[in-house]
Amino acid sequence: LESIPFQRILSERKNKFENAIVVSAGPSLAKQLPLLKAYQDKAVIFCADGALSMLEKEGIVPDYVTNLDFTDLAMKFFQNKENKTSLNIL
Repeated sequence: LESIPFQRILSERKNKFENAIVVSAGPSLAKQLPLLKAYQDKAVIFCADGALSMLEKEGIVPDYVTNLDFTDLAMKFFQNKENKTSLNIL
């Protein structure tokens, strides 16, 4: 939490939204995508990396993507993402 990039992210987002949405991959995600798309500009979206591809297909860009095991394979996964320059990976 003390890293400069993380502090920059926090300061850019501070007081911007009152709500947050946490998205993970699961059987109900597809059903919730229209609702998520409608609210994407009204909340900060945290997304598990396993759900990122589904969100991208719907044009939903999460504010933060979580990854628990950042290996070379995960690095390749993120390098191939459409919005890779705007993804904040936690």
